[in-house]
Amino acid sequence: MPNHKNKLGDTTPKQNGAKKPTKAVASIPGLNPQCTFTQGIADEICRRMVMGVPLSQICRTDPTMPPEATVRGWLLIPALKCWLDQYSAAHEMMMDKVAEECLEISDDGRNDWVEREIRNQDGKVIAKELVLNTEHINRSRLRVDTRKWLLSKLSNKYGDKLDLNVGGQPNGAPIKHVLLAATVTPTEAAKAYAEMIEGS
Repeated sequence: MPNHKNKLGDTTPKQNGAKKPTKAVASIPGLNPQCTFTQGIADEICRRMVMGVPLSQICRTDPTMPPEATVRGWLLIPALKCWLDQYSAAHEMMMDKVAEECLEISDDGRNDWVEREIRNQDGKVIAKELVLNTEHINRSRLRVDTRKWLLSKLSNKYGDKLDLNVGGQPNGAPIKHVLLAATVTPTEAAKAYAEMIEGS
């Protein structure tokens, strides 16, 4: 019986009149057997991600979308490397949107001040004053800090960079160790040490 290879790389025997397998993606444990990869679904997911919507939210709020575990499972399939590349590009563009949100939140001062009523003993409003809305400001700071942390951990563009240059040398040259001969006597060294301690 001849073997036929489907587009996902699975080799299965094909009998007379038998249909070619179409759900090879669902063979991975944990994936929803009702959800198979299509380019249309991939394009729509990436379109929303570019607009700043996380994958978890896309899958949770839209009943037409596959479960999040299924979508992430597609990333592990070697035959779907095109999806991995597409998802990675969309994810990096989503990080650009997150960076823009940091600026928007920081520049938005509409609710930084709130109006507070001043009442007398009878409960009658006698004056109004503007007070700093510390709760809103702290909440905005938390929103910005959370996004900054995500950018530093999840983005190649905005992530923290580790300087691997040895000794600060741009070419990575090793640190040079120079041994200097002692030119002072023990008495002079003790005196210099005592002066240093007194001056500190």
